[in-house]
Amino acid sequence: MRQPTGAENRPRISARQLGCLRSLTHTVGSLGSLVRSMAFGGAQARATDLWPGGVRARCRNVLLTVLPLVLVGLGVSLALGHAGVAQERAPVHAVVDLGHQFTFYADGRFHRQYLPDQPVAMSWGALFHYDFANANLLILLGCDPHLRYVPEDIHTISAFLDEGGGVVLLGSTADEPQNALAREFGCAFGPPAQKPLRAASAPVAGEIAGGGDILNLQDTNQWRVLMVDAQGKPMLARRTMGKGTLLVGARGLAGQNPDASDNINAAWWQPLLADVASGKRVDPAQPFRSRGWGELEHSESLGPITLRYSSYLKPYAKSMADIHARCRPVIERRMGVPLAEGMASEIVLLATGGGGFSSGRTLGLAVFWGGFPDREDSMIEFITHESVHSWVLPFAEVWNEPIATYVGNLVMIDMGHEAEARRRIRDTIARASRLDPTMTLYDLEGKGRAGARSLGRGEANDIHWGKTFWVFEQLRQDNPDVIARYFQAKRRLAGPDQLKQYDVHATVGVLSVALERDLFPWFNAHGIEADPGKSSIAPVAEAPALRPRGHVFFQADFEGTDALHGWAGSGKLECGLQRSHVPAARLHPPGGVWLRPRLAVPGRDRG
Repeated sequence: MRQPTGAENRPRISARQLGCLRSLTHTVGSLGSLVRSMAFGGAQARATDLWPGGVRARCRNVLLTVLPLVLVGLGVSLALGHAGVAQERAPVHAVVDLGHQFTFYADGRFHRQYLPDQPVAMSWGALFHYDFANANLLILLGCDPHLRYVPEDIHTISAFLDEGGGVVLLGSTADEPQNALAREFGCAFGPPAQKPLRAASAPVAGEIAGGGDILNLQDTNQWRVLMVDAQGKPMLARRTMGKGTLLVGARGLAGQNPDASDNINAAWWQPLLADVASGKRVDPAQPFRSRGWGELEHSESLGPITLRYSSYLKPYAKSMADIHARCRPVIERRMGVPLAEGMASEIVLLATGGGGFSSGRTLGLAVFWGGFPDREDSMIEFITHESVHSWVLPFAEVWNEPIATYVGNLVMIDMGHEAEARRRIRDTIARASRLDPTMTLYDLEGKGRAGARSLGRGEANDIHWGKTFWVFEQLRQDNPDVIARYFQAKRRLAGPDQLKQYDVHATVGVLSVALERDLFPWFNAHGIEADPGKSSIAPVAEAPALRPRGHVFFQADFEGTDALHGWAGSGKLECGLQRSHVPAARLHPPGGVWLRPRLAVPGRDRG
């Protein structure tokens, strides 16, 4: 985020205050002329008046008359200056709504960009349960299309405006819940704006980044337009409601990246938000905080799990509880070890289809992930993914994200979604094989050996995911239960009292112990530099080395265990693979978009 310059950090003085100061300066200048005139009599001054005694007497009389006026003027000046500082530093207590739509950006990043140095607060539950007594700004960035603003929400928003609070409503034509709420207050989102955008009223100024849809205002006399598109159509407008201010605009005019890297239009957003919030006084000395997931309206005890959710998500709670209950024992069989005590013991339902998080103890699950509840295959993968992040602790994996989804695909197979799971595994490997057909050129981070071309960020990510999947598919040929054996060995050998860090060297050491063979030569032959001398976990003594193998791919027509010519793994949890006789360069995997969760850890970075 761009840091404020020294000039931006100085107190600002309003135009009215500046006018007063100019008048004061003019008055002081006039008083100076008066002093000279009274002291010396102007051009007609007598010679005797210029004697030192005469001058002193006249100056004494003038100063006794004028000095009180000067002091009063200085007092006014100081008061105005202090008023400007106070106005600039007026506290803004803004609440961002996470209950209608959870995003990592809304969870603190909006504050970081546009309300720096102001207290951060989020409402994880229903708006009508939040205490707005010491808040003066409400930020509504979006609403999941499965939800809507209920009458209690609209009443809460209206009451907040009546008492002087400011409300910022951002949206688009496609965001129907936001549109419906905007219509309650006399406007709606229309077609896309035409660039360039330009300022129509202060404090919006300068070049405007972003974009979005225009606004259709029902009664233009009630609105003050702050920004228009190239055709003069409004994109950002405000109106007075009660004692407060409603600001409505296109969602694309503000940032939205989970890492807060798109700090667009901050130069005018920051003063604008302070002004919108200025209709209500708040007390920094009084409590002002988030209403977090621990205070959600509903909490259910489901054996070892506590399920928490808002009033908005109550219709989906039973389906989420059911699918998690079915997934958990299958995940445990795949992982080969139970969860450590207290891990993944709390589930928080999130109003989104876009991602979740794991903090060890708490899992945040996106209720609408992958089309749930209409279909469950992606939700199985997603629940497994987030759960595995808790299972692997206390040390994260060198392939932390991909292995979590890989296990999710295996659990999908176990729960009856074989074809889709195999397609996802195959497509993930294929994306890496297009960059590294022999799987020998790049390590897990996409760093190439001598002579290999440098990869872009997206290509390196494809290698990271695809090579992880490929490694475990290779190892599963001879050891269908490799995942379980690996995590059993890790739980036994890699505790926090045994290791300082868990890197690629330790990882290969644990895998070698788990499979009872020295895997270091095999990993190095496939571009992943692992040194047994740097691992505190040595391979099993006299264990045979795993011979480097070629590729393992699914045939394009691979549909089930019949294609394995009788080999079907354990017959319970495993599905087999066959070695493809088609050269890697000739493989044309089917297209498709594979979902990847956006993850974060509460308390550190949920981006």
